[in-house]
Amino acid sequence: MWHAARSYTTQTHSYHLGKIMAACTENDFGTWLQTYHSLLWYRSGFNTAIKCDHINNNLAESFNNKVKDLKDFPLHDMVDQIRSMIMRLWELRRRIGAVLQGDKLTEVVQQVVNRSRNLAHLKVEKSSLWGAEVRDTKTRRRHVVDTEVHECTYLE
Repeated sequence: MWHAARSYTTQTHSYHLGKIMAACTENDFGTWLQTYHSLLWYRSGFNTAIKCDHINNNLAESFNNKVKDLKDFPLHDMVDQIRSMIMRLWELRRRIGAVLQGDKLTEVVQQVVNRSRNLAHLKVEKSSLWGAEVRDTKTRRRHVVDTEVHECTYLE
């Protein structure tokens, strides 16, 4: 079924579906498919304006990964724990949003500034409130910066 579902052309879809129908001893599968599964399930029948060719289930897998430890709970406890997880996630996003100022992310602004000053080859990784590590992708060197005591390993 995957070959039929992922085919880009109707000819390829018909070919693979024909192989499936031929493998069925009874023709009940074709009748069942048309009766109970009339939804559009094959790629070649999709609108060509849609440009996504990746079929996966990341949303469900991500959710299942979050709640895997809660699956043995009674239903009302599991739902309450999921509600608490969502509340914590929203609070984290609120705190992150409160720190951000303006309508642009600070890292994006910093990248634009670096490119305009021909500093795009430098990558900064914060290590503490006052310290950071600056990596130079051209020379493959790194320098530790401590702004609290005004020190940098580059100047040594």
